[in-house]
Amino acid sequence: MSDKYLPWAINIPIQFDYPAEKQDITQAYLNFNKWVASRGFNNMDWYKSNNGYRDNDKIYSK
Repeated sequence: MSDKYLPWAINIPIQFDYPAEKQDITQAYLNFNKWVASRGFNNMDWYKSNNGYRDNDKIYSK
């Protein structure tokens, strides 16, 4: 983990819609910081596309 507890790698069990270029994952996935702060115990589904979980304008789209 970084000094701010951000993980260096993440194993996500589904296809992951990654942030667009130059977009911070914490801004694209709105519950990511809560998950990190809890060291993975809360908001374990932060990567899903549930309503209010992400900012779709900051997610890469083909």
